[in-house]
Order: sequence, then C-alpha cells, then structure tokens
Amino acid sequence: MKLAIIGIGAIGAAVVWAPTARAAEDDWYVSAFGGGMLMEDSQNLGNNNPLNFNSSYKIGYAARAAIGAYRAPQVRTEVEIGYRTVKFDKLSFNSAGLAGAPGGAALAGVSASASGRFSAISGMLNAYYDYDTGSAWRPYIDAGFGTAWLEAHRVAAAGVPVVNATDLVFAYEFGLGIGYDVTKSITLALDYRYFTTLDPTFKDASGASFNSEFTSHAFSLGVRYRF
Repeated sequence: MKLAIIGIGAIGAAVVWAPTARAAEDDWYVSAFGGGMLMEDSQNLGNNNPLNFNSSYKIGYAARAAIGAYRAPQVRTEVEIGYRTVKFDKLSFNSAGLAGAPGGAALAGVSASASGRFSAISGMLNAYYDYDTGSAWRPYIDAGFGTAWLEAHRVAAAGVPVVNATDLVFAYEFGLGIGYDVTKSITLALDYRYFTTLDPTFKDASGASFNSEFTSHAFSLGVRYRF
C-alpha cells in the first residue's frame, strides 16, 4: 500500500505541474509494448475455512498499449490498457481444502502439476519522467495505478478442478526503461514493469472462498509514435 501511495503521488505531481509548464511540441503519442513475464508464486488462503495452497507458474507474456501526452518536455501522462497471462505450473496443498470437490481431499499435503491460466486485463493511469541525456538515448521511470480484471481460468491439479473464477481489484505498477529516438516521431524502448494488485477473492470448486495474489515482472520491447 505504501508503494501505491508513492505511485499516486508521482502521478498527482505530474498532473499538477503540467499546467504551469509549456507542453512539448507534437505532444501526443501512442505506444505498444510486448514481452515475457515472470509471475511470483501466489499464496492462497481460505476465508473462514482451512483452504491453504501455493501456486507456481510458467513463464508468461504481457502486452500493453497506451495513448498519452507530453505535459512538459520531460513529463508525460497516459491511459494504458494491458493484458498479462501465465499458465499454472504446480499447486502445493497445505490443507485438506477442496474436500467438497471430487478427489479434492486426496490433494492435502500434495504438490501436483497444474493446468489453467491466470490472466489480468488492466486499465491504468501512468506518469513518466524522461531523462534528458543530450543524446537520442532517454532513460525513464514511471508509476501508475488503476484496476485489473483477474481471471483464474479452469485451474485444475492432477485432474481435480480447483478454481474457475474472476475478480475486479485495485492495481498499481512501477517501471523503468530506456528509449532511443530513431526519429523525432518514433522512439524504440526496452523496459521493465512491476505490476501487482490487491488480493483477489475467488471460490474453489467446492464453493469455499479464498484470497489469492497477482504480482508480476515483465520485460518488454516497444515503440512510441509521437504526433
């Protein structure tokens, strides 16, 4: 939550400062990024029930597109739509949860290969600061906040259904990268993006409610077109 407050503060500062600074010439842009994503393991804990299991994931991918404006030569804000998805690798059960699902009780104390996907569709408001190096290279930092629609899609362990549910939650992100101005209008960029949400609440196959986690690290290539 402290990180969320910092991110919101960064965006607020950029928006407040924007009217007092002269906007850069050709100040609108669109961008698109895509790349690989590493998902942190999730701890899944039951709400007033003994459900307790951990999720691990394979390498996933992330994509995002945005439209924004330069509020000053080195400050820009944008609205971003993002999509992140990853396949489950293993589920490790620490309790006898899922007892109401066929074969679920047999999973207690078991680490089993898993199927299914964990995905996030996000809408974010971001602020960037581009460092002026006096060359075509422009490092930058960014922060943003918004909402994410999370989906645990047809997740199963050892053939036993575990969860198939969705939730809408608050999300925030931080990043850094470096851009290269190919022309006045076109910038190629490489960046890292940390993206996380508040804990979503799902129901397992037996109807038991539990809280999960979504935290990812994406490494992406992208292009920004300024017009």
